[in-house]
Amino acid sequence: MSAFEVEKLRPIKFSSPLDHVSKDALHKIWSNILPLITQMADVTLGIGISPTVYKDAHIQPLIKSSPLIPEAQISRPVKNLSFFSKIIEGAINNQLMDDFSQHNLLSSVGL
Repeated sequence: MSAFEVEKLRPIKFSSPLDHVSKDALHKIWSNILPLITQMADVTLGIGISPTVYKDAHIQPLIKSSPLIPEAQISRPVKNLSFFSKIIEGAINNQLMDDFSQHNLLSSVGL
């Protein structure tokens, strides 16, 4: 995995409580930590095992009002992953989609 690929996956739109650092701080230090993040992603993908600490998620309910019943509230769980977990998730997704496409395993229906 190259630094360019990691840069395309950069998930610093918001931070998770699991990051213990704000999105603004991540944005400021991103160019300094990019080589380290790239190396960590390479190792993680190379051995095929993600450290347990990156398997945690912060779950919180997202409450939405129903347009059909205004007084009713509907909630659904939303998971917030650490930014490194998001990078690994994006990298795995890209690799799978590339393999599926290369072997003509994707259907044009539903995409």
